[in-house]
Amino acid sequence: MGLDVGLARLIENPATAGVGARLVRQRTVVCAYHGVDDPARFESQIRSLLRRRRPLSGAEFADCVRSGRTSGPPSFLVTFDDGHRSVLEQGAPILQRLGVPGVVFVVAGLIGTEDPFWWDEVDRRSRAGGRTGVAAGEGLDLVRALKLVPDGDRRRAIDELRASAPIDVTEPQLTPDDLLRLEAAGVDVASHSWSHPCLDRCSDAEIRSELVRSREFLEARLGHPVRWLAYPNGNVDDRVASIASESGYHLGFGFDHRLTRIPVADPMRLSRVRVDSVAPNHRFESVVTGVHPWVHHLRGRP
Repeated sequence: MGLDVGLARLIENPATAGVGARLVRQRTVVCAYHGVDDPARFESQIRSLLRRRRPLSGAEFADCVRSGRTSGPPSFLVTFDDGHRSVLEQGAPILQRLGVPGVVFVVAGLIGTEDPFWWDEVDRRSRAGGRTGVAAGEGLDLVRALKLVPDGDRRRAIDELRASAPIDVTEPQLTPDDLLRLEAAGVDVASHSWSHPCLDRCSDAEIRSELVRSREFLEARLGHPVRWLAYPNGNVDDRVASIASESGYHLGFGFDHRLTRIPVADPMRLSRVRVDSVAPNHRFESVVTGVHPWVHHLRGRP
């Protein structure tokens, strides 16, 4: 029996239901999605959350963090990273119909372009024969390797891949008008940096440029302050968190597969659980109840 199936059976067992309740008391489930690849399953997941928890908007969650208090039944917040078009075309209509707000963290430098996410470009160009001297590997193996090198080396690798595999890798991105449509549907738009580097691999000046440029770009197009940030790839350390705060952000979201306990220790290092719209029900349930994240960390995984 697989780990997730076993955890799901544990959660569903009436004899252990009280344990599950204690695990989530005073904790908010902040879900970190990317795209919405299976709309029907995504809707099922949100309905499952609604049966046991109340949805929060980004502003309500920010108020909880600021005050250090929660009220009412256990809660959840839906977030999306990167700004995939499927969030606008599939996710937002479902959330709006169910009365659930959300937050999408967008890569500001891609808005209004047809430039691909850099990891998609690396994957496709390397599998098309592109090569780089920065790191070995192909496809997602090379992507993982490039997340570990200094950011200047990552950018050099992408240039080398473009030169050695000059194929078309365009990808339509959200437009400025799309950002307004998302907010009209109840999905707040926030920052995921300018170009999505791993910030802990950047210099102080590069971090500041990535974060300030993104915030100012979004504020000019949305007409309101942008004070929430999701760290690209979830990579954050004390240096990154400090510069993010200095750059005008009030909340910083990680990607650490933990439930969020209120009051939080540091508003610039907030927890989220990793979920996706294609996950089978038993895995999704094990994640949002806190059992899978607990086992995940018990095994020493980040």
